[in-house]
Amino acid sequence: LNMPVELWLASPQYMAVIPSKEAFISHYEYKKAGSSVRLEIPEVISVISQNPANPYRGISPAQSIAVDLDAERYASRYTQRLFFNDARPGMLIEFPESAGIPQKEQRQEIREEWEERHRGWRNAHKTGFLWGGAKANSVTMTNREMDFWRLRKNSREIILGSYHIPASLMGLSDVGSRARAEA
Repeated sequence: LNMPVELWLASPQYMAVIPSKEAFISHYEYKKAGSSVRLEIPEVISVISQNPANPYRGISPAQSIAVDLDAERYASRYTQRLFFNDARPGMLIEFPESAGIPQKEQRQEIREEWEERHRGWRNAHKTGFLWGGAKANSVTMTNREMDFWRLRKNSREIILGSYHIPASLMGLSDVGSRARAEA
């Protein structure tokens, strides 16, 4: 009947397009784990976004938004670190000049003790104590850090748009009605 019985999704990194001078494409080869399977043109449905630089392979939508994907990854990591240690020093400890600069071992001991008592979301906002005339200077969060959610939202919209996925399909849109979202 010349009707497909099954569809198999083939990973593009294993699929090779074999060019032909006469017919543009001779056939396809699926190469994985040292073995190769020849596939004829009617056996393959190639779904690619056209790329003038390489008409055989196409181009991924991700390539057009690589910078945005990187920004999303970095914003995500920054946000994750914000939960673990605010992604910044929570405070700077200042020793008076008269006390002298603590020795390397003493600084390490102070740092380890401080992190043990105050690092991480479980220890957030606990009271800390200093001795020997040391002062704690807190480092406050700026509006720039607090506006990271806008960057993440913008990145999400760019990524969905590059793959032609409507935000409403992901349940993210403020569309007025269900009928409008489905349309």
